[in-house]
Amino acid sequence: MNHYVHQNKVANHADCFKHALLFEVLSHLHATIGISHYIESHSGAGLYSLQSISAKDKSPEWKNGIKKIMAVPGVQNISFFAYATAYFRQNLNYPGSPLLATQLLHDASFIFYENDEYVAQLLDGNLQFMNPEKYDVRICDSWQSDTFGVQPCMKQPVLFIDPPYKREDFKRFKECIEKSFNQNNKLIIVIWHPVFSKANQKEISDFLEAILDTNMPKLKYQCLVENESDVTKNTMLGSGFVILNYSDSELNGQLQAISETISNVLR
Repeated sequence: MNHYVHQNKVANHADCFKHALLFEVLSHLHATIGISHYIESHSGAGLYSLQSISAKDKSPEWKNGIKKIMAVPGVQNISFFAYATAYFRQNLNYPGSPLLATQLLHDASFIFYENDEYVAQLLDGNLQFMNPEKYDVRICDSWQSDTFGVQPCMKQPVLFIDPPYKREDFKRFKECIEKSFNQNNKLIIVIWHPVFSKANQKEISDFLEAILDTNMPKLKYQCLVENESDVTKNTMLGSGFVILNYSDSELNGQLQAISETISNVLR
């Protein structure tokens, strides 16, 4: 499978969808139940120079992602894009999930996993505005931690899982989620995943079926930007977003509307 590699596709359609929904989810949870700890399994650098990406790639994917969105009047009413506008307009930068989470959740503590030492150093540098006692950048494979650092003492933890979806990821995914829930049954898990053509989607479909086979509350969304009949089997049609152990009708309506708007703009 031609798996999604985050560092090569910054600010593309998948990032725009993922970050728009994550921003809304974290804002909602912060205002309603409060978040004591935010944990991210595959964090990245936190802030990206689109100008630098363009210098290395003649056809960068951000031009069909954030650039297209920023050109549509009214789309900036979606909270994440309003937030990202200053980064995009002033310096042609794009904020990743660690940056938006730390700027939304002022009272929370943070754990960021990043397997690449150089990228982890960039992330640490991009978080220098924070109190160093409030965040922990862990340079390691988050799957090896078994529970992603979730502890029973955490009042209200949120875990965001956004892996590159290599084949070995599927082997550990469900097991790590179950162990994390066993550590803390208040844990809310947010998952991003790619959507491919049916011929190339079996691994992800089987994985989703396994993690969604539970009685806990759940919400799920898709944003499709390509028609299956128009692409090769290795092309991403779009992406999906799942929330486990939480449900709210108002939030559900907001996320459905955002998903539809982004899909309509980027198709």
